[in-house]
Order: sequence, then C-alpha cells, then structure tokens
Amino acid sequence: MADYNGISFDNAPARALTPHEEDVVERVLREFAQLVTFRSTTATQWEEIAELIWPETRNTFQFANYNWPGSKKTDRQVDATGMMALHRFAAIFDSLLTPRNTFWQELRADDDYVMKDRATAVWFERLTKLLFKLRYSPIGNFSSQNQLVWKSLGAFGTGSMFVEGAYTRLGERGIRYKHVPVGEMFLRENYQGLIDSGVRWFRLTPRQAMQRWPDTFPPILSAPLKMGTEMTYNFLHYIAPRDEKDYDPERLDARGKPFESCYVSIEGHCLLGEGGYHSFPIPTSRYEQAPGEVYGRGPASFVLPALKTLNAEKRTFLKQAHRAADPVLLSADDGIVDFSMRPGALNKGGVSADGKPLVHVLPTG
Repeated sequence: MADYNGISFDNAPARALTPHEEDVVERVLREFAQLVTFRSTTATQWEEIAELIWPETRNTFQFANYNWPGSKKTDRQVDATGMMALHRFAAIFDSLLTPRNTFWQELRADDDYVMKDRATAVWFERLTKLLFKLRYSPIGNFSSQNQLVWKSLGAFGTGSMFVEGAYTRLGERGIRYKHVPVGEMFLRENYQGLIDSGVRWFRLTPRQAMQRWPDTFPPILSAPLKMGTEMTYNFLHYIAPRDEKDYDPERLDARGKPFESCYVSIEGHCLLGEGGYHSFPIPTSRYEQAPGEVYGRGPASFVLPALKTLNAEKRTFLKQAHRAADPVLLSADDGIVDFSMRPGALNKGGVSADGKPLVHVLPTG
C-alpha cells in the first residue's frame, strides 16, 4: 500500500503502467501528500469560518472528507449577520471589478507602438469583444462561478477559477469557467511569491470519468460503471512548470508548453492523461497574506472574534427569551398537582385561602 507522510492511498494498480507513467503517478502522489500536510492547519481555520458565514462549505477542507448530498450544515449557525455580509461583499466586488455591462478587461499588444496602427487596434478590439462574448455565453458560465470566487475570497482569503476549453456534443466550442472550492486546491509559490503550481483534488462518478477519459478509463471503475453507481471517486489534476530538460518551445505538442499537466486516478494509481498549458490555468486571488503563508486571509478571518461573539450573544438572548416565555415555576409541597400551562386554564388551589399565590416564577437575570 502506498503511504506518503501518513496519508494512505489505494493500492494495486488497476492496469499495467509504463515506467514513465509509474514515475509520474509516484511524483504526483508524493507531492500531493506533502501539500495536504502543510495545509492542514489552514484548513482547520477555514472550517471555523465556514461554520459561521458559509455553512455550505463545511467539511470540505480536508482531503477525503465526504458530504452526503443534502446534508444539513446550518446547525452551528445562530446569527446570520456574517453570512449576509459575505453576500454583500461578493456583490460589491462583482459590481466594481467585473461589471457585466462593461468591458472590464482589454486585450492589447505588448508593444504600444504597434497599437498606433488602426487595423491592429481594431483587431484587438474585436478580439476583446469575442472574449467577452464567449465568457458570458451560457456554456462559459462565468457569472455564477465568479460570484463563488468573490465569496471564497471574502470568507477564506483565497479564490480560484479553473479556465479550460468547453466542448459539447453539438460541436459548440468556447471557454468554460469553473470555480475551484478552496478545499480542493493545494497551491505552491515560486521564489518570487507567485502561484505557479498546484494540485486540484476533485471527485467524479464513473460515468463522468468515462466521458472525460474514454481511452484511459481506469479498469478498476469498470464494475461501478456497469452498475450505474452515482458514488464518486477521487482524481488529481497536477499542474507545474515544465522541467527545462522536457521543455522545447519549438514543439507544437504538450512539450512546447511551459506548464505541464497530468490527471491521476487515486483509485488504481492510473495516469489518465498528460498535456500542457501556455499559462497557469487556475488564476488565484489572495486577499491578504501573512508572512510565510501561501494561502490568503480574508475579511472574515479579521473579524472572526466579532462573528463568534455575535453567535454567543444570540444564543444567550434566545436562552433568556425561552426562560421568559416558558418560565420555571416554584410551588409549595402541598401545592398544585398537574399544573396546566394552557392559555385560559383554570388551576384550582393555586392560591391559599387568604389569596396568597402558592406558585411563583423562578427569578432570572
């Protein structure tokens, strides 16, 4: 059984791998295990924040955690002030930085002198319009995913968006945007503090895996596929700068791209595919970084004491309100038996012969 830094993965490869594939899978699993270990403390803080302002993301920050669809996650939340503030944060950032009714990004040539040519300027203007057309098309799905990125940035200080080509059975092509939950993204920086590599952990059903990798589908999932199970299985997407020995800018295949990419199935230790990117395909925003940390810290972490205080105060108010509306009663030893709290009830013997109450309310603060 493979074990890296105390993290065990499924054993027994599902199919025979070439030496190159074995090396790639071994390297990806080893690096991923290290990233999981180094992010564990940060994940604990994210869990505490999620309980207060974004309960839907609870229990999604540790590797291999599973949430049954539809599980109730608001049982730790009493005050909704922080949750409403998070929605406002996302709406404000979206309206100021990425408003849908304007071109908030422009494509230009690196050389300003080239942009003085009218034909060149018109070409870049048309290209910018095409980009926004693809971005806001139904298949692009940018608007909804961008909102999730802003919410992640406000809650956890880190927001990631996966950008890839979109393909459909009808032959429609375009750009597909997908928000990567912060719990699924394991990041690394280069020596200048820029994010240049990482591992994306995600789950797919066997049917979805067959759609994505029909030629390299893991045989270990063949039985679940035949049964039509909707259970999900674990996959990794590894992205990193390509080794200089393997990089050739003159080539037109994956080796001609500066970023390497590979997909690995944890079940069966299968290498599903290799490729590359011209730039890092998961742009990530970080609100504010503490010294020596890769992941950001958002506004929610700054006001976490206040959020916890609000929830504690609300619990106290509710407890006191319950005591006032349904108080504890004190009665004498020879007082009333089977005392009724029903409105309009008649309780005989509630007072003495001289009119003195025999039942009192327990005094509270």
